[in-house]
Amino acid sequence: MHQSVKEIQESYNPVSQTSELKVLAPVYEAEVLVLDELGAVKPTEWVRDTMMQIINTRYNNRRLTVFTTNYVDERKAISQETLEDRIGARLRSRLYEMCRTVIIDGEDYRRKFDTP
Repeated sequence: MHQSVKEIQESYNPVSQTSELKVLAPVYEAEVLVLDELGAVKPTEWVRDTMMQIINTRYNNRRLTVFTTNYVDERKAISQETLEDRIGARLRSRLYEMCRTVIIDGEDYRRKFDTP
C-alpha cells in the first residue's frame, strides 16, 4: 500500500471523511515499511513531526523500516547538504539509533537512459 504525506495532510481537512489514524494505521502496522528518498524534499515542521511519530511508533513496535537517501552524513564540500541538513537533527539522531548504514556507491542508473 502506498501512503503519501498528502493523504495524511488531507485527513486534517474537515470535509475529508478520513482520519489521520485511519491513514497512518497501515504505515504503523506494515511488517516492512520502505521510506524512499528521505530528504529529497526539505520537510515542513508538520511533516518532520509526522515522520517522527511514524518512525518512533515503528521503532517502539520493533517493525522493520528501510530508509533510502542520496544524502550523506559527512559533508565533502561546503555547498553539500547532509541528511541532517535536510531532515533535522532530531530525526537524524533517531535514525542513528535504529539503523545500520549501508552505503551503495556506483553509477546513477537513470543516467544510462540519457540521450546524447
